Amino acid sequence: MIKRIVKDLLSPMQKIRYRITSSCKHLYIGKACKIVKAKNMDFGNNVSIMPYTMLVSHGDGRIILEDNVEIGMYSRLASQNVVYIGKNVITGPHVFIADYNHEYEDIAKPIRFQGNRIKRNSKLIGLYDMDGGGYQLARIPG
Repeated sequence: MIKRIVKDLLSPMQKIRYRITSSCKHLYIGKACKIVKAKNMDFGNNVSIMPYTMLVSHGDGRIILEDNVEIGMYSRLASQNVVYIGKNVITGPHVFIADYNHEYEDIAKPIRFQGNRIKRNSKLIGLYDMDGGGYQLARIPG
């Protein structure tokens, strides 16, 4: 009960601080979180982003968190296309979810100089609620 009251009081202030324009209710963003390009993100109701977590939208990438989602501490969500987390999903700490990967074609060239592989026309990467019976992870091909 007290936790809900604290979240209700913090939610409007956190929306202003992180420039979140989504009309979500009960958004909690923990201590020392980093949100890059919040305008490219959609938050459902009752979303909790635990402390020390990063949400990063590169370019036109989108991050969508549906209702009742909790992202664990020290996690990172990164998108260059679309990362989708469905309703009622809870992740553990130290989780990394991205819709892109590093290229690695030339073994003589360092990976950092080979760019990223982005599947623009693939299914959404994300976790989906399977009617309360578990979750399905969609991976990027390649």
